[in-house]
Amino acid sequence: GIDRLHPHIAVLNNIFASHLDWHKTRENYVNDKMNITKNQTKDDFLVINWDNTEWQELAKRTQAKVVPFSRQGLTKSGAYEIEGKLYFKDELIMEADEIGIPGEQNVENALAAIAVAKIEKVSTAHIKQVLTTFGGVKH
Repeated sequence: GIDRLHPHIAVLNNIFASHLDWHKTRENYVNDKMNITKNQTKDDFLVINWDNTEWQELAKRTQAKVVPFSRQGLTKSGAYEIEGKLYFKDELIMEADEIGIPGEQNVENALAAIAVAKIEKVSTAHIKQVLTTFGGVKH
């Protein structure tokens, strides 16, 4: 169960109103999401959507290293988008319109994936190749 969950890398992307029916309150929902960080240590990573100011505050509760991502360019210490270009720290990764799946939410997903890949020391060339050719998964 959650008491033993210890991800080396955890990702928190968004909070969706449609999930409130399950969690009953927004506070329950957010706390349930933050449980993923409960057993993380200073040797682990939390990849977090920095465009969500609520996550910025909650990031202070984790012991893990916080690696932010932002479509609004609110951070340069992780993955971010500026003027249609995707970066990790100061390194250009690719153009946003090169992502194989269209849609703003997929740019966010790509930024999170870039952050995870860079934590795992995946080459920029390989990241770009995967993100340009990935066609999504069937629902």
